[in-house]
Amino acid sequence: MKFLNEMPFMRQALHARLDAKKSPNDTFKPLKTRDSRLFYIISGNGSMKVDGTSYVFQDDMLILFKAGTEYEWQIENANYYAINFDYSNKFSNIKQGFHPILSSAFSEQTLFDCGAIEDVLEFEKTIILSNALSIKHLIRNIITESGIEDKYTQPVLDLLLKQLLFEVLRLSTASTTDNTNIVKQVVGYLHDHYSENVSNSSIAERFGYNPIYLGRIFKNHTGMAIHEFLIELRLKAAAELLVNSSLSIGDISKQVGIPDIYHFSKFFKNRMGCTPTKYRNQ
Repeated sequence: MKFLNEMPFMRQALHARLDAKKSPNDTFKPLKTRDSRLFYIISGNGSMKVDGTSYVFQDDMLILFKAGTEYEWQIENANYYAINFDYSNKFSNIKQGFHPILSSAFSEQTLFDCGAIEDVLEFEKTIILSNALSIKHLIRNIITESGIEDKYTQPVLDLLLKQLLFEVLRLSTASTTDNTNIVKQVVGYLHDHYSENVSNSSIAERFGYNPIYLGRIFKNHTGMAIHEFLIELRLKAAAELLVNSSLSIGDISKQVGIPDIYHFSKFFKNRMGCTPTKYRNQ
């Protein structure tokens, strides 16, 4: 399927709230849906787990994924917009929206599957926008229009939905570029300052980001948390010093930014498989 040649089909749009104390328990188990989903988090406490990765809520956050994707609410409460849709009009003869189904009971044969989206590969994976405020009005327009019932409603909704998806794509592309650049800057900073007393909070403050958000985009790009990447740098530097210098292990631990020799030895053994002394002797 080529998205540029298709008209998406808007199934349902709503403004909803969830409260862990008031909602059914099944709501907070792994779920799947027959159609694609877009969630806009107006406000909330918690996160959404999508395909095994948890995304901590921020105000004006957007989450978009294709039909059949596993997701799970992990919240205290959430105030959000939701749009259920298909990427094509292939199943437009079936008008209603569908409730999510427990992942364990979901059948892939029930999917409203448009196939691979060949020309927009970004839609093949989950899209997370930490700040989608600039397109909030488009979502509200869709929700308002969905309350109108006349012969023009469905085609208007489909057009508004396609505009919204293009705007999501624009923001996603810009966000990905920006995130890649900031991660490169953080990696460079860590290489230059690993021997100093740096932390997730101080790094986030240095670059003007929320620590949780910066930690998430860093891990998405590198596969490692910031503190894990930092320890890795320190231990690699320590290994070099053990082989190429006569410094004591205590001096090396201080020089690479892990002044507690007990923790240094523990980290080193976990990473290298032996103690610093044995590594040097070998």
